[in-house]
Amino acid sequence: MNANGYAGIRFLLRLSLEGAQFMKELLVRDTWPVRAQAELELTGIAPRLPVKIAFDPPLLHRLLAELCDESGLVSRSALVQFFSKEPARSG
Repeated sequence: MNANGYAGIRFLLRLSLEGAQFMKELLVRDTWPVRAQAELELTGIAPRLPVKIAFDPPLLHRLLAELCDESGLVSRSALVQFFSKEPARSG
């Protein structure tokens, strides 16, 4: 991993022949597999409300899977629409 100092990071990885063929196929199809992970930590903020926040990753996975087309792809517009909706409230 090389940080270039210009608000970006470049990752370098040697690919096997199969990996290179996979990358070529992605470029030809103009599609990319995506995996995202977000973590949040707030340090030094005192709780002001008796609030509990819960996150259910399997539920999010199921909801996102419903957006997939028959080839397993999700369009950008479908993702933007999904994350623009008001979240469900419980309790």
